[in-house]
Amino acid sequence: LMFGGSAAKAAELLEKALTIETDNAQVHLHLGQAYLAQKKEKEAKAQLEHVIQMTPNPDYALEHRECVAEAKKILANRF
Repeated sequence: LMFGGSAAKAAELLEKALTIETDNAQVHLHLGQAYLAQKKEKEAKAQLEHVIQMTPNPDYALEHRECVAEAKKILANRF
């Protein structure tokens, strides 16, 4: 998606990734972005809000903070 791919295909793959990585903020963030690209605002907003509400894994604290910042930015600009 970020490199010109299909938003629908990206969403499909990210949804599959969530079955394995349920607590991965990056997957939720990118899924929200893929939903936005498909004009699925309700689903996108749910994913982005989920990122903000997640309890960060201490091993991935930096990545989590970056995802939260990006999710907040998207929510502020789009909703």
